Amino acid sequence: VADDGTNGDTGNARGGNASISVRNAGTTLNAAAVTVDASASGSTNIAIPTGSDAQGGTATLTVADGASFRATTSVSIDANGSGGFGPVQAGNGTGGTARIEILGSNTAFESVDTSVEAQGNGGSFSGPDDTLNGGDGTGGSAALVINSDNGGAISLGIFSLDARGRGGEAGGENSVGGDALGGTASLTADGGATAQFASIELIASAEAGSALSPGGTTGRSGNARGNNVTLAATGGSTITSSGGINLTAIGMGTAGESFGTGTGGNVAVNATAGGTITTGNRLIVEAMGGNSSLAMAQGAGNGIGGNVDF
Repeated sequence: VADDGTNGDTGNARGGNASISVRNAGTTLNAAAVTVDASASGSTNIAIPTGSDAQGGTATLTVADGASFRATTSVSIDANGSGGFGPVQAGNGTGGTARIEILGSNTAFESVDTSVEAQGNGGSFSGPDDTLNGGDGTGGSAALVINSDNGGAISLGIFSLDARGRGGEAGGENSVGGDALGGTASLTADGGATAQFASIELIASAEAGSALSPGGTTGRSGNARGNNVTLAATGGSTITSSGGINLTAIGMGTAGESFGTGTGGNVAVNATAGGTITTGNRLIVEAMGGNSSLAMAQGAGNGIGGNVDF
């Protein structure tokens, strides 16, 4: 977490490295809830014009080489970055790297609720205090990598990878919302493993910061661009969800009086070399771009669609 310096400036925040490694046959980790957190947050001080930037670090959970992992409540792997507030310019937030690795023969992994986050959140207004310029939000890298055989049970329950970027909100005459860029969300399985899920959600979307002015004419929202989502099974591996699979790389502008551009990202779904992907419900894929609209809008932004590849 960033703090304020004696010279009246804010320091920037950077997450470090946090990891858990469970390796080798006969090694077991049993717990209720497991959290690995390398997030960073900027400071908030209305007396300092510019908010601090924040960069998420690296958070990793590795289970490998015949080891066994079990969490009866939840698993959370976080490397978020959230910019600080500043009345003139809020800080930027950038996601780091959040990752689960399941590797090697006979490796077992069990969780009922599993989330991996590398969000980037731009600094925004704080309570009643507005910022004239929202911070930019850039998503990081959120990944699940499975390279194992079918010798150990692999079940991750309700599963999500979230690498979205959010621009900070702004207010005041001639205010500007923060831009947003999604990160990368990737789930891959190789080596013949069968990975079971209750549901799957992979997010690399972007939501621009809004901007509203007292006069209703001069606020301008930021631009938003979704990024890359990958779901892939290869080498005889199976990814199976008893519920739905949702893959989103949306770029969306939000409330404002003039809108920026919303651009969709890229979604790739690949089952190759004997790989299989199945769902007991719907497969929903979204890579749209655009912006919301209000009756008071002074100017509409552009909407550009992304790419979907099967």
